[in-house]
Amino acid sequence: MRRFVRNSRALRKNKLRTAAVRIFEAGLKAVEPARAVAKRVRVTRTGVTIDDFEFLFGKSGRVFVVAVGKCAASAGRALEKVLGRSLTGGVVADIAEDASFRKLRYFKGTHPTPSAQNREASEAIITLLRNLTEEDAVLFVVSGGGSALLYNSDDISPEEEARMMQRLSREGATIVEMNTIRKHLSTCRGGNLAKYAYPARSAALIISDIPSNDIQFVASGPTVRDTTTVQEAAAILEKYRVLETCDVPHCRLLETPKEDKYFQNMRNILFLSHMEALQAMKEEAERLGLAADVCGACVVGESRTIGALMTEGLHKAAPHSALLYGGETTVVLRGEGKGGRNQEFVLSALPHLREGELIASVASDGWDNTPHAGALGDVLTRRRAEELGLNPHDFLERNDSFTFFEAVGDAVLTGRLGSNVADLFVALKE
Repeated sequence: MRRFVRNSRALRKNKLRTAAVRIFEAGLKAVEPARAVAKRVRVTRTGVTIDDFEFLFGKSGRVFVVAVGKCAASAGRALEKVLGRSLTGGVVADIAEDASFRKLRYFKGTHPTPSAQNREASEAIITLLRNLTEEDAVLFVVSGGGSALLYNSDDISPEEEARMMQRLSREGATIVEMNTIRKHLSTCRGGNLAKYAYPARSAALIISDIPSNDIQFVASGPTVRDTTTVQEAAAILEKYRVLETCDVPHCRLLETPKEDKYFQNMRNILFLSHMEALQAMKEEAERLGLAADVCGACVVGESRTIGALMTEGLHKAAPHSALLYGGETTVVLRGEGKGGRNQEFVLSALPHLREGELIASVASDGWDNTPHAGALGDVLTRRRAEELGLNPHDFLERNDSFTFFEAVGDAVLTGRLGSNVADLFVALKE
């Protein structure tokens, strides 16, 4: 099996740590976009089958791919291979450095901050889609990270949108709240790609990084009919005092397309989510002799609070247990440190862990706001911190989890993975 955790040898200091690494690697393997496309998408004489759904090509025979987000390059390459001669062309927008295609046009964008490069990619997608007819077909890939990549606005500059999102993030806004606003800032989000593609036949493979798997919020729902309104977006801006604190003098919110016709020829498919990862993690835990319990959307709230609460459940668990969770926490910034929500989660749990217990958390895209994918914590971590004279509480107060785990050596390193579902959590008990 491919080794996703680059520093697995350094982390595997005992049986429980070895189990944690193996469980994570099983989950990350299960959500590789290229592997899923190769396994589940098949070309037929008249179209493609996606699992049990048959997507028919139009009379023109022209087939296009439009892929956006952190999974776009991986899935786009796989679709290019599967479709072969059937593929006419298309556009891929991702943040991957090394992406090359035979028929698809690649745009390297920026994330989480929008940019002029992202606007260029968005305009190329709009131009392609607007030239389609009812005799054409387009396969979308929509994945997390697509919100920033689908920046297209004449009213809000990239810098202004970045300041707004940074304010929301610092205040602990949820991804649903952030993407509700994003939908009403760009002409590429909130169902607009479906509108541009109409009347072509369209299907979207959606790779969800939203714990609830509500597909209208994945990458701000570019192919999904939006149920939010301008009024709701404005209320969120007011709730977090965004405009008055971000030096944004004006903010014209745009209503998203609601008309039925734009979505008649669109089929949105939840293609991958953290549930596939958790199922694979459960199977691996059971192979290792652990009784596994899975909860797909249990981890919601502030990292430092949820991390401590998870240890309480671990204390009550029976011996030889694996508690496996998916979700996404938030971080309210109180200090000027460096870190991410997964590392802060583990740091907050660390003081509460007992002998024979372990908690770990990773970002499924391999990037927890830093080059660390996440972290692992147990009594060995705490002892190492004591040896180095490091107080976990001090680092938590500074939001400096990256520095802490870099020092103690228990960061999880994967590099950027080209996948992106919700965060993955493991709590193990001997």
